[in-house]
Amino acid sequence: MNFTKMHGAGNDFILLETSDVNRNWSQMALAMCNRHFGIGADGLLLLLPSDVADFRIQVGMGKPGFGVKDIPVVIEPDDRGLVDIKPMLTYSITIQGRKLLLNFVSMGNPHAVYFGQHPVSEFPLSQLGPQIELHKLFPDRVNFEVARVISRRQIEARVWERGVGETLACGSGACAVAVAARLHGYIDSKVDIKLPGGILGVEWDRVG
Repeated sequence: MNFTKMHGAGNDFILLETSDVNRNWSQMALAMCNRHFGIGADGLLLLLPSDVADFRIQVGMGKPGFGVKDIPVVIEPDDRGLVDIKPMLTYSITIQGRKLLLNFVSMGNPHAVYFGQHPVSEFPLSQLGPQIELHKLFPDRVNFEVARVISRRQIEARVWERGVGETLACGSGACAVAVAARLHGYIDSKVDIKLPGGILGVEWDRVG
């Protein structure tokens, strides 16, 4: 088997060129990415034939999570000792006098998504990003995305990554934005997330 091992920003991947879409690649990925008994990697990327480019790639990011422990987030239970899931999509906090409705989503890492009405370039991300990242709501800190829905097929966004600061692009952040937007009914199953570093196409079928 011929493959290429590459990395991006510290994450390493196995790149494999194939036209076989029927193979159980999920099982293969687990075996190949094993650090002790396989090649060792953070993920497997398949280079598939394309009619419009040299190859095409689609990455499975896993199922989003919305539970208190999934994110995690510290939300006080009600009188019955229960935590309502609805506030996870419309949780209000106030930072520097600005009220923000945050949407909490886990993509294997914690995200708080804010949808605004103005271009994201106008949002004071460098000032508010650190305060949201370190807010007491998030015991493990949080990645913060500010987004604006342009149409049912396009969203613009900026990302403040925990421990890093603002980044040009973030795959899990783009997915978190798409998930939150679809749960609100802003978009359909496919959407382009326009980030400072480029455009990421995201699709979520809400199955599973």
